[in-house]
Amino acid sequence: MARLISAEPAIPPQGKGGVFEFNSTTGLITLKDSFTGTNGSNPFAALTAAGGGLYYGTTTSGGANGKGGVFEFNTTTGLITLKDSFTGTNGSNPRAALTAAGGGFVLRHNPLWRNI
Repeated sequence: MARLISAEPAIPPQGKGGVFEFNSTTGLITLKDSFTGTNGSNPFAALTAAGGGLYYGTTTSGGANGKGGVFEFNTTTGLITLKDSFTGTNGSNPRAALTAAGGGFVLRHNPLWRNI
């Protein structure tokens, strides 16, 4: 069995997106957690696996400033946690995935690069 984790914009109940799991054995899609706006909303890019059941991604809106943020999804707890919000001066509304880069992540973003 393969468990495949992904994020999708506009998943109910709040319509702000969520993280879901696809089970290749059963063929079932299961919503794991939803974005609320305060923890981000509207994820656009692929999630990055970081090991230990942790995945990281970006949202194009929501967060502390409404400009998106970086979130963590923990497969053990099934929860989305906002790690940081974009402010406008450090970037905003990302539509790119995070890439592992020597103990951290780099976000390629319009045309700013930000080490996280």
